[in-house]
Parts: sequence; C-alpha cells; structure tokens
Amino acid sequence: MLHKKLNNDIDFRELFKGGAIALFFKVLGVVVGYFFLWILAQYYGTKGVGVFQTLWTLLMILSVIGKMGFDTSIVKFIGAYKESKRSELISNLFHKIQRWLFIIASLLALLLAALSEPLSQLLFETKANSNYIIFTAISLVPLVLLNYHAESLKGLKKILSFSIFQNGTIYIITFLFIVYFYHQGYGLKSTIWSLCIALFTLAIISYFDLKSRLPKVELSATKQGYTNRQLINWTLPMLFSNSLFLLMNWTDTIMLSAFLPEANVGIYATALKIAALNSVILVAINSIAMPKFAELFERKEMGKFRRFVKHSTLLMFLTSLPVLIAILVFPSFLLGIFGEDFTAGKTALLILAFGQFFSTISGSVINILNMSNRQKTARNIIAICTFINVVLNLILIPIYGINGAAIATATSTILWNLASVLAIYRIFGFVTYPFININKIR
Repeated sequence: MLHKKLNNDIDFRELFKGGAIALFFKVLGVVVGYFFLWILAQYYGTKGVGVFQTLWTLLMILSVIGKMGFDTSIVKFIGAYKESKRSELISNLFHKIQRWLFIIASLLALLLAALSEPLSQLLFETKANSNYIIFTAISLVPLVLLNYHAESLKGLKKILSFSIFQNGTIYIITFLFIVYFYHQGYGLKSTIWSLCIALFTLAIISYFDLKSRLPKVELSATKQGYTNRQLINWTLPMLFSNSLFLLMNWTDTIMLSAFLPEANVGIYATALKIAALNSVILVAINSIAMPKFAELFERKEMGKFRRFVKHSTLLMFLTSLPVLIAILVFPSFLLGIFGEDFTAGKTALLILAFGQFFSTISGSVINILNMSNRQKTARNIIAICTFINVVLNLILIPIYGINGAAIATATSTILWNLASVLAIYRIFGFVTYPFININKIR
C-alpha cells in the first residue's frame, strides 16, 4: 500500500522522502541533545543543567523577537515567488530581510547586555553571573541569522542543508568546546562561551551554503517584488504569533527559575526534553510540509491541500505512537539515565508527554494557518492560550512545583491545538485528525 501511494501520489512521495531525511537528522539531533545534557549533568550536576537551560531559554525568547517572524514568512514568500515564476526575486528579498534582522538583533543584544546585572539578580539571585547574560547577548545575532538561513533553505526545499543547521549541530560543536574548556579548568561559565562559538561558526557556514543555492539573476527593472509595507503586514502577525508561542513554551522554565532552585529547573528541563521526543516527528515532517502547504494553497488546489494535510498528520501519528508508549512504560529509566536525582521528574514527564502527543496527532495546524494567509487567526489563538498558560503557571507552580508547570504546559498545548483544528474546520471544511473524516457541507 505504501509503495503504491509513493508511486501514485507525487505530493506524498515528496513528503515521505523529505520527511525521512529531516526525521533522521532530527532524531540524530535529539540523541546528541540528550548526550549533551548528560555530559552537562555529569560535569556540573542539576544546577549546571538549570543554569544552561535558563540562559538558552532567554536566548530563544529574544531570538524570536529578533527574527521578527521572517523565519516563518520567508518560507511563504519563497513558495509564492516560485509558484508565480519569479524565482529571480528570491535573492534580493533574502538579503533585504537579512539586513533588517542583523540591525534588530544587534539592538536587542545591546539592550540585553545593558540589563545583565538586574537579569542576573532576577534569574540567579546574584549579580555575580552577569557575565553569563553578556555572553548570551553576544550569541543572539548569530542565532537569529542561523535560524533565518535554515528556514530560507527550507523554503527552497533544500531539506538536507536545512536539517544540518539545527540544534543537533549546535549541541555537537558546543559539546566539543565544553569538554575542552572543562579540562582546562574554566568551570560552568565556559558552557555559554562554547554555545557562543558554535553559533558564530554555524551562522557563517550556513550563509555561504545558502548563498550558493540562491537564484543568480538579480532584480530586473520589469519585475517588482514585495514592498516593505507588504512584508511588514505579512510578517507582524507571525512575529506576535511566534513570540507568544515561544513564550508559552518557555514560560514554565522561566517561572520555575523564579520560584524554585536551579536543581528543580534542571530536572524539569530534562523531563521536558524527553517528552519533546513526540514533537520531533512534528518538526521533522513540518520541514517539508510547510513549503508544500504554501505551494498547494497558492495553486488553489484545495483537494490536494486537504489530502496532503491528512497524509502528513497520519504520518506524524504512526511515527510518534511508539515514542509515547516508550515514555509511558519507561519514564523512570529514561530520566535515570541523567542521574538518580532526575527521577523526581517522573510525574511531570508523563503529563508533558501526553500534551506533546496530542499536539502531534493534531498535525501542523499553526503552520497550515500561517501558510494559507490565516496568520492573524493563528496569532489570536496563540495569544489566548499564552495568557491561559501564564495564569496556570502562576497558580500551579507555587502549589505543585514542577508538576504544576507540567499541567499548565500540557493544558495550554491541548487548548491551542483544539482551537486550531476548529479554525481549520471552519475555514476549509475538514478536520486534520487522520482517522476522523468530517467534511463540512458547503
């Protein structure tokens, strides 16, 4: 059946092959990420994991603001240009946006560095760690550019290159420098040095890789691309949506840092990392599905659009189910790999895993909305669920600790997925769940 489907459906074949490449590198990245956390735990204990995860969280949140939503919209723009036979405009668009992102990220980095002491006091209860914040600020510009380069490669459907410039490669390079600095006796502060070096290295390499793949024809006098106003109007909703989405995903870690010791944050971060195995499938398949959503929508082939959505969600379900079963059966074992102290996160892991699995079986719902000109709908859904997430974390963390954070995160994850599924049904007349065939009669 699969062989027949691959031969007869070119869209499914592209999804399957591209998704397989992305999934391989994503799984490799996850394995490397867990090994990275394990090494960090062996070298610096739960406190070291907590400090690094707090800085990484801060960096990720600021990078979303620095990217201005262009890391998502560039996939849409490239798809639209290719479908309208205007590929020669892609290079100009890419470089224009890159200049904007460099300026914005640099300003954010300067602001973060200026606030290093009060932020250190807030996050670590001491100003002595302000240097950690300064090196986090230095890391911001290369992270923004690296993410933008990777998403541009995704838009060009260069899935192999896109997959290489992901977190797994960041962890590998960071790990190598952490080991070096550790044996030189530099201590915990060298972890953020190592991350900074890794990001600069990959940002430079990814730029030259992407530059070699961009169409060589320059902007002609007879063809015009998107105006600045059009770019901003398109991207601002995605900026708010992405910012709120990341805030929702990282609110638990930030609030745990404020309410509980670093060791608790480290335990929770590890449980979250294991639970996120379910979302690995979603991210991998999204790498090929996002440009395809944009392409089919631009061509107005809504029958193919619907089938492709269903096929992608079914593929996510089938590949993520074994992961959920493994987490449900072996939660203590998986956490215990990182050390005996980490098994305290068993309940949190089970709660988080359920929420992540629900997200996977719902499909690429936010990306479907973003790639089909419904980015404002996506923004509104994420805004409401982010507010709910913050309130739940404020209420539950002081009472239940890391389990309260897990409940808040899982609840908000389920809510935004359900809301997005309903929005897609209202707009397009079908639900994304693979085994539910409800079609609106028009």
